[in-house]
This record gives sequence, C-alpha cells and structure tokens, in this order.
Amino acid sequence: MMRRTCGFTLIEILVSIAIFAMIAVASTAILSNVIGASEESQDAIVELEQIQRAMMVFEQDIYQAVARPVRIAGQDNNRVFLGGLGEFESLDDGFGFVRTGWHNPQWRLPRSNMQSVAYRLNQDQQLERLHTIFVDSMAGTEPKSRILLEGITGFNVEYAKLNSRQEVTWDNEYEGEQLPQGIAVEITSESFGTIRREFALLNIAIPEIGPVAPTGSTQTNPTNASSGDTTTTGGNE
Repeated sequence: MMRRTCGFTLIEILVSIAIFAMIAVASTAILSNVIGASEESQDAIVELEQIQRAMMVFEQDIYQAVARPVRIAGQDNNRVFLGGLGEFESLDDGFGFVRTGWHNPQWRLPRSNMQSVAYRLNQDQQLERLHTIFVDSMAGTEPKSRILLEGITGFNVEYAKLNSRQEVTWDNEYEGEQLPQGIAVEITSESFGTIRREFALLNIAIPEIGPVAPTGSTQTNPTNASSGDTTTTGGNE
C-alpha cells in the first residue's frame, strides 16, 4: 500500500505567493497614505502656528496704536494713520501708524517707547511688517523688515466707521488726524483660504514721556531734613 507524502504542489505555492504579494502591495499603499496624511497634518499645524503668530503681532501693534503723527521727509505731518490700496508700496492694501509699548527698560536705550510700523504685501507674496528704530527717522532711512507669512495672494484691510450703536460701515481707505474706530484684516492664501480678524481701536492720546534715568545721585541735605527740603545733585533738569 502506497503512503501519501505531505507537501505543496507548485500551483499551491504560486497561489500563496500571489496572495502575499497583493497583501504587501495593499499594505504599502495604506502606509504611504498614512505617512502622506501625517506630513500634510504637520504642514497644516506649522502653517496654523504661523498664522496665529502673525495675528498676535497684529493684535500687539493695533491695540497699542496712538494718535501720533510722523514727520515725512523732515516735514510736519498731521496724519496719524494712513491706509489704502498700494500704500507703502504694497501689491494690495497697506497701512501704517505709530504704536506705544515698545520695550525700553528704565529708558536705557537711546530711543523712545514708541515705534512707527507699517504692513504691506511685497513682490514675493509675503506679508511684511516694517518698522523704524526712531519714530521720526531721517529722510532715506530704510525700515527694518520682518516677514510674517509667505504665499499670500491677497491682503485686504477695511476701516470701521461707527454711525450709531447698531450700524457700522467699513471703508477701504483711511487717512486722518485720529485713529480709525476699528480695523478688519483679511489674509488670503491658496492653502488656507481667507481669514478675517477685526480689531476695535480707542483714540489714545500720545503718552507722556517717562523720567530719564539720572546720571548722578540724589542726596538729602541733613541741615534741611527737618523742614522737608532736599538738595539734588547730578540729576537732569
């Protein structure tokens, strides 16, 4: 009596190889899709963080805007805010003003705590922030640049006019001796579409200049201490 040996035929082996090959191809495709989705999510997170930082810069500047005019080419100027299409050599809208709150601890740096800033869309489709070290810079002084966002296809700015408690109109241009009552910023990109942010402004007057750090020391005359009189030496008048 013949005994049947255990084993696989050639056809069974080929079928098994074909099945494992299909499983491997499907697994590779799924893994590639997962990796691609992860990379897209990471890029979206990075882009969202950049947008959040840009909006934070807008917020810090706009909420500290002051009604302070800037001399243009050494000439007096009454305008404290300027905004509209093509302003500051922008491909789209651009606007500029003076902000306070620029950090200058104990007035040790040779500048004020105010800063002249401007925003524009440059030739490379970059949202750009411009500022100068001194508010009234000399003619021909080049501003310092900071790129906030790239790949921007549109930069639209509107300015609020409060007609009543219930009615607000928005204009595309603004120029005046007072700050606008509100600013709406629209940023458009092919990747994230259009984002709009509105800011309310207060017409804040120019803040008073703080005390300058004295070059000497202040001493009290002991002979007049009882009467409350003091003698100051080495201070600035």
